[in-house]
Amino acid sequence: MPKQTRLRATGSPRLLRAVKGNIPAVLFYAALIVAWEIAYLAGAVRAFILPGPSLIWQSMVDNWETLLSNGIVTAREILLGFVVGSLLGFVLALGIFYSKMLRKIIYPGAVFLQTVPKVALAPLFIIWFGVGENAIVAITALICLFPVLVNTVVGFEGVDVNLLEMMHSVSANGWQKFRMIYVPASLPSIVAGLEVGMSLAVVGAIVGEFVGARAGLGYQILMANSRIATDEVFAAIILISVLGMIFYFGIRVLGRMMVGTRANNRSLRES
Repeated sequence: MPKQTRLRATGSPRLLRAVKGNIPAVLFYAALIVAWEIAYLAGAVRAFILPGPSLIWQSMVDNWETLLSNGIVTAREILLGFVVGSLLGFVLALGIFYSKMLRKIIYPGAVFLQTVPKVALAPLFIIWFGVGENAIVAITALICLFPVLVNTVVGFEGVDVNLLEMMHSVSANGWQKFRMIYVPASLPSIVAGLEVGMSLAVVGAIVGEFVGARAGLGYQILMANSRIATDEVFAAIILISVLGMIFYFGIRVLGRMMVGTRANNRSLRES
């Protein structure tokens, strides 16, 4: 049976199993939303404390243009911070892996920065970079740097020694070992670090917007909260969650595609 036919044959059952497996979760959250709406309509909770789903939805419809414009700002900050932080984490991981001196210098500093609450650092970033996107991107990059750095180092250190010995036997140079062994073998670990980094990048962007921003969903939450417009706060939170899920699963899908391509290429070489 051709490979594409096998993929089509196995794809549908997997999709059906995934749908069936998520039915309990869908039913649970649907029931939770219905109970929430009933409690709101019955007056069990006040709207300014916990607005009902219908009121939140109406707020999203009424303020859609504002949510969209602020959502674009936040999405740009998340992506820029994630790219900068991931690249910096990968470069620092290379330095740590290839140099014992840099390991002694960089690792303690990275751990120290990771343990410092980013909310405490945010005002300093506002002073250094000014109010606006630059400071928020810097905060976002800092908060997602550490997981990429650590996972990359772990991936490199977990490379099979037998593969390195095989490359050494054919007189492969350092670049060839890096390109053909280290990167492909450590790819699953690197992707895992990117997934964690992306989820943290969302947090970093919102933290930065809380401290100093002129636009963005975090800024919109602060403005709505000052007016006690709880429905607008929930609407912005929902959009933040949607953005975070899109970015996270986007990284996850791309990562699985890259890991799957690597595995398929390796199986073809072995066959």
